Amino acid sequence: MTSSADRQTAASDKIGQVVDFNVHDLVGIRLVNPSRSDAHIVERHLGLAPAGFPGSPSLTISFVDRLSVDQPLRFLGRDDVAFTDDAFIVLRSRNLARARTRLAMEQIGDTCELTCETGLPAIPLLRQLLNLIMLARGVVPVHAAAFCHQGRGVLVTGWSHGSKTGTLLAFMAAGAKFVGDEWIYLGHDRMYGLPDQLEARPWYLDELPKYRRRVGLSDRVRTGLTAGLARLTGPLVAPSERRNSLGNKLIRHAHQALLDQQSIHLKPLSLFGADNCLLASPLDVVIVAVSHAAEDVLIKPAEIEQVAGRMAASFVHEQASLMSCYHKHLFAFPDRRNPLLDRIEHLYRERAVAALEGKPSYAMLHPYPASIGALQEAVEPLLHRERSSVS
Repeated sequence: MTSSADRQTAASDKIGQVVDFNVHDLVGIRLVNPSRSDAHIVERHLGLAPAGFPGSPSLTISFVDRLSVDQPLRFLGRDDVAFTDDAFIVLRSRNLARARTRLAMEQIGDTCELTCETGLPAIPLLRQLLNLIMLARGVVPVHAAAFCHQGRGVLVTGWSHGSKTGTLLAFMAAGAKFVGDEWIYLGHDRMYGLPDQLEARPWYLDELPKYRRRVGLSDRVRTGLTAGLARLTGPLVAPSERRNSLGNKLIRHAHQALLDQQSIHLKPLSLFGADNCLLASPLDVVIVAVSHAAEDVLIKPAEIEQVAGRMAASFVHEQASLMSCYHKHLFAFPDRRNPLLDRIEHLYRERAVAALEGKPSYAMLHPYPASIGALQEAVEPLLHRERSSVS
């Protein structure tokens, strides 16, 4: 929970009764009685400045100095969530920071309301709730990167570390326009992104010096240190029959963990410039990126139902923290089920198939890490064929 000093500072920093955010006219988010820091946290998380929207808000977040309850709390997990006879309270925000947020999980649908203590370091479950509201309103959230290249909108989806961002960076360097990274929203034959952040691996930036120069000193130092440790552990993995020994397994895990730590968070507007950030585009081509144990990059056609199924599995996985809260909510209140959450994977797959209907879809198999040049060389002919078929 927030400290007394934090609450007093936030309470003296109130900026007004209401602050609104407009997410592409698809969802409106309203903050009620926020402090400047509360509003700034939401602005930073979305990458959007406050703006009005048509209609009523889909997500309302009310801020209070102290979230009071009338009864003693009962806990599920180690200070994870709590409940009373009538309230469900989330006690952690992003990165396990302490929080007190009241959320009626049985009411999550095309609208949602939560009450937070002011001064939190992050709004618990904000992106997950936004994604659920999008889905309930007929918009499909996709764990993906997206860009527009020579007038064609390209969606690259896949599991984490699937080279989605690498493919995006390859085409941005070739003159593409940025639509989004991490989460893309498909609605009405268009796709939408947010300019909140882009997470790149340093080996991609090594191939793109004009972008590498824009990385901050602290990130360069951090990734340099982890790269050095990775080089020390990598050669220690024996290629012989002892490869599966316990010692080598531990070394390989440590080596991969060091590689995974080498992510750099960048602001798309600063990296590419406002003129190169569209944030919206028609959807013309869909690529599912998957790494494989080979050195070449292969592309082959994919069935829409298979693509939608993979997207659904990825989406449910990315909603894991919210779904964990839902199961704890059902433990606390067995009779307060949420029909949206009960059928989330089926609903997602159904709406994803509809959103992808008629869109050329492909599977891209690639080594990991993959080079920027190899990704572009494999995808460019595919986009050329699609442009030729349309013309």
